[in-house]
Amino acid sequence: MRDTDDYRVPDGAPRHDCGRCGATFATERGLALHRGLRHDGLTDAERAAYESARETETTELRRFRILALGALVVVYFGLLFAYALVT
Repeated sequence: MRDTDDYRVPDGAPRHDCGRCGATFATERGLALHRGLRHDGLTDAERAAYESARETETTELRRFRILALGALVVVYFGLLFAYALVT
């Protein structure tokens, strides 16, 4: 099963195709992550692109987790204060 079986790049959007397996990605970063995770024997440039993409992805995921946790805390305390006012 390919990584992109359920994913199609919209018509007119830029495409980034993997030269090894034919998988298609909407971003260069997605292609770099795919190559680093699924293929062996990367060139130095491909390895550097993968490491950069992985670092960016890790940073964005960490930021999302912190924001999601903050939102949960705000909702929790908002409901707690609302309950305290009602009772």
